[in-house]
Amino acid sequence: MKSAYLFAGAALAAALAPVSANAAIVFTTNANHYESLGDSIGSTFDQIDLSSVTNTFTGYGTYLLNKVTFTVGVNAQAGGYSQSGTLANAGTSTLGAFAYSIPYTIFISSADTITLGGNTVVWNGYNIKVNELTLSSGSAPVFGDLTATVTGVPEAATWALMLAGFGLVGSAMRRRRQSAQVTFA
Repeated sequence: MKSAYLFAGAALAAALAPVSANAAIVFTTNANHYESLGDSIGSTFDQIDLSSVTNTFTGYGTYLLNKVTFTVGVNAQAGGYSQSGTLANAGTSTLGAFAYSIPYTIFISSADTITLGGNTVVWNGYNIKVNELTLSSGSAPVFGDLTATVTGVPEAATWALMLAGFGLVGSAMRRRRQSAQVTFA
């Protein structure tokens, strides 16, 4: 009975342990320029520039994806208009090419505000969450860092081990309940 509990506990611990990162992965994101953001009046419009970044992934954590420049156009005078969409970007790494999307919402007013990110993509066994970045400006360009938090995606064997552990724990609990019968004299 004790061995069943020990095995179930070991299986559960192994299943809940994070997936370990392999060797360091060098990645480079592409530079990109996006126009027509929030263009509601057909004039000069807001723009986003993503600078290329080379970084080294060494384990789970937060990494810089792109340096961001937000330039406000004439639309800052229109006011009360918002727009949502997706910016597409890509890059290369020692594991191959990759692509990621960056959702955005822009609100046009006397100071335009754009929020980037907030989505998660899965790539090569990793969950990559593009962290939210909010920039606001009335006229001068503003700058920020678009980052991503990387965590592991459990593998199929991990899920199977976890389910087996739950099954053994349930079996041990059921067996224990059946053997503990109370009789009255």
